[in-house]
Amino acid sequence: MSARALGPNAIPAARSAPPNLIRFDTGIAALTLLVAASSVFMAQTSQLPYLWAALATTAICAYIACISERSWIRALWINLAILSCTLGAVEAYFWSKEPLERQMQYSEGFFVPDETLGYKPVAGETLSHRTSIRNKPLYQVSYTIN
Repeated sequence: MSARALGPNAIPAARSAPPNLIRFDTGIAALTLLVAASSVFMAQTSQLPYLWAALATTAICAYIACISERSWIRALWINLAILSCTLGAVEAYFWSKEPLERQMQYSEGFFVPDETLGYKPVAGETLSHRTSIRNKPLYQVSYTIN
């Protein structure tokens, strides 16, 4: 049995470990979880639930893009974040341009039944009327009808 001498080319090259698809950062994960939880709360209590859902989706997609190792996966998540942010901006735009809805509040007994008119204001009493738009008072007046 004879041993052969190994040349420099005979040494096997060390293989590098395959790259991970993602790397985990607890600080960013906690922040993303906080954004998602607050967005769920705001979606239930806000007039713009889809805007908050879009912001949460944007934050989560941005987080996944930050922790992605491969560039094509990062590009995919960045594009999804931009799409979500754009849809949220469109939602906010259409909400701001919607027609204003008036809310009118009358004091008790403002109208009484009438055979000719159907309803009419009560005569001889001072009554108040308040109108608001989006929960902001527009005006508040008091009437005395004789």
